[in-house]
Amino acid sequence: MRLPTPTRRERGDDELIPLINVVFLLLIFFMLAGTLRPPESRDIDLPRIEQGAEADGAPPTLTLDREGRLHRNGNPLRGATREAELDALGTAELVRIRADHRVDSHRLLALVEQLRRAGTREIELLNERLAPGQEDPATLP
Repeated sequence: MRLPTPTRRERGDDELIPLINVVFLLLIFFMLAGTLRPPESRDIDLPRIEQGAEADGAPPTLTLDREGRLHRNGNPLRGATREAELDALGTAELVRIRADHRVDSHRLLALVEQLRRAGTREIELLNERLAPGQEDPATLP
């Protein structure tokens, strides 16, 4: 009995489909695994400290609101108190400034210059990182 010789099939895409499926599954896995991170809790109460007291080793932080008023630890600085406080900050190596995005840039630059004249060596401007998909409040009407 003679068996028919099998005809050789042409190599087609049938053998590549499982490989393509595996590659796409790996791609999806690494895309998801690379972007997952624990949720950030925004509903926290920060500890309160006394006026003028800084956390251990934490640099002093000044807040400049949209009207150009200066605050330190939630207390407004005005007149002679402002000048004395800024002169006292001249001894600090680093001072952080939190400025409202709507504040006039000339006021911010004047504050930076005043801190530099007082002797502050480094000044950090703090900002907030937007979460993915979050709209920038500066672009909202």
